[in-house]
Amino acid sequence: MAAFASTLSAGFVADDHRAIEGNPAFERGLGAVLRNDYWGADKAGTWRPLPQASLFADARLWSMRPGGFHLTNAVLHGAVCAILVLALGGGPAAFAAGLLAAVLAPGAEAVQAVVGRADLLQALFCVLGLWLHRRGSLLAAAAFFCSLLSKESAVMAPFAYAAFDALTPAERRTPWAAYVVAAAAYAGLRYAVVGPMSPVVQAQMNPLVMAPLLESMLGAGRVLLERYGWGIVDGFRRLYDCSARECGPAPVSDALAWGGLALALALGAAPIILRKRQPQVAAGLAWFVLFFLPVSNLLLRGPTLYGERLLYVPLLGLAAAAGAAVEAGTAARAAFAALCVFHLCAVQLRNLEWRSDDALYPTAVDLAPRSARVQANFALVLYERGDFAAAEEHARLAISLWPPGTLDSLGVLAASLDRLGRTQEAERTFSAAYALGNDAILAGQYATFLARQGKFEAALQVVQRERARSPADKRLRALEKQIVADVSR
Repeated sequence: MAAFASTLSAGFVADDHRAIEGNPAFERGLGAVLRNDYWGADKAGTWRPLPQASLFADARLWSMRPGGFHLTNAVLHGAVCAILVLALGGGPAAFAAGLLAAVLAPGAEAVQAVVGRADLLQALFCVLGLWLHRRGSLLAAAAFFCSLLSKESAVMAPFAYAAFDALTPAERRTPWAAYVVAAAAYAGLRYAVVGPMSPVVQAQMNPLVMAPLLESMLGAGRVLLERYGWGIVDGFRRLYDCSARECGPAPVSDALAWGGLALALALGAAPIILRKRQPQVAAGLAWFVLFFLPVSNLLLRGPTLYGERLLYVPLLGLAAAAGAAVEAGTAARAAFAALCVFHLCAVQLRNLEWRSDDALYPTAVDLAPRSARVQANFALVLYERGDFAAAEEHARLAISLWPPGTLDSLGVLAASLDRLGRTQEAERTFSAAYALGNDAILAGQYATFLARQGKFEAALQVVQRERARSPADKRLRALEKQIVADVSR
């Protein structure tokens, strides 16, 4: 927990805005929360009722003050690391694994971003399930059920437990039938609540969906080597986004992409190769491979091509593997201690960047300049700083990277044009944005534009219509009050 103490003063950042501030279910009660999409008013095809209920409880307890949400994330992270120690047997290697897991920089986004709550709860119930499984308790199946209610990729948990059983045998284990029953119960409950809902995969967020199979796999391989792999080795390497056009399909001639596929095969073979000489290391690597596989895009195309918080659960396995180093001698223990300090320092830097959008997005644009999403986010920061000319420049760059643009890029472009006095261009751009859809940010920008033109009634209608979808959005609420005050003058 101490590694993330500085996050308690952070605000809502990035995806937190739409999933929490813009989540209409938080105003409607727990019943609506348990039925709602995890990403709020937007429909992403993700049903995660336990994280939703947890966030709802925070909203009630802390009155939407972000510090309370961040505190819950930090406490959950501490609990994950503590239970990991128990699950690994409680010896020196287990304590070392828990210590490393507490400070690992890759995957720290799961703690720093409030929406990482799903990853934290998935991890909590997966490691709790491992501890219970190794004791032969049927409660392990209940933990598995809760992990599925937290995030879909928890489906790999029983396979990870089986790998531990095969590589580091325990005297007792939970019967497989219990996990089958838990999975069937989850599937039935999910269907009863939300029907045949499936994740929405957008081409901008995961451009691999547009590519032939081989080029898609090569693109995933390049991301594995260049982004995930490098980020794990160098904790100071921050790569928050890898959407189009920063990442995507790779041609057959791409040597790095083939290197990534070779790395994937090596990771898959490592537990088998090490099973006799280093069974604890092999078990940890198996955990990493099994939990990383569903989010890697190597076999299945997910909603996101890359995300550092997706590493949070898999890295618990690498921490378990690395923890074995403390039993290998003084030099290995010294190297392990240095590794922990290295990652602790890297986490502190990342905590500073996750304080606000204004701190995060300028860093992201330096790291992923060819990402249309990153450029649009940076344009919004520049707009809020009052640098409208620079905001226009980056919004147009975002549109050029992903034509004909998105709600974010077109909205901030239109708002910037308005502030620069180019009213007719702004109106045309707002029309183009609304042709793609609507969200709270665009509604706020368009309502501000209308109010600046003296069209207060129309502006009020825009805000009130969006407020019905996102009643918890504080910015829309403040804008509505301002427009009402302007109308009454």
